[in-house]
Amino acid sequence: MNEVIAAFLTPEVRQWWHELMRATTALPPVVTGAIAIPVVLALAVRSIMALLVTVLIAAAAITVSSLPGQVEHRWLIVQVICLAGFVAVAAAGLHRRSRTRLRRATSELAALASRHAETSEKYEREVHWRQAAGKSGVTWGELLPPADAHSSIRSTQPS
Repeated sequence: MNEVIAAFLTPEVRQWWHELMRATTALPPVVTGAIAIPVVLALAVRSIMALLVTVLIAAAAITVSSLPGQVEHRWLIVQVICLAGFVAVAAAGLHRRSRTRLRRATSELAALASRHAETSEKYEREVHWRQAAGKSGVTWGELLPPADAHSSIRSTQPS
């Protein structure tokens, strides 16, 4: 893992990072706050992909804002970049909500499948016994005990 980090953190990447931090400290606090809002929201959504996208978008916004040119044009580009960050955060939030709904639907489906299997088993037993009764020539009503059978059994027992 350290080799991967060392390979990624080349001197050029470290220099770019230091220049990015220097440019960030040179920006007015309002601009820095506007650029940081999508990153904070990505942390709140708890999505690694949204966090990576918003950090890259924030780095682009800081780079653009430190370039020479008219302030109005730079501010407009920073606003568009921040809106892109908000879109990334919204997409991550929708993805998280859909994943939660899918998990809930999967558990409901498992419960319904279990209930269906149980009901199917009961139905199959019922069909089996009805078919067996039909083959033996007994009607279904003859299989049921009479309503007063319980009381007649008691009357024959000695008290």
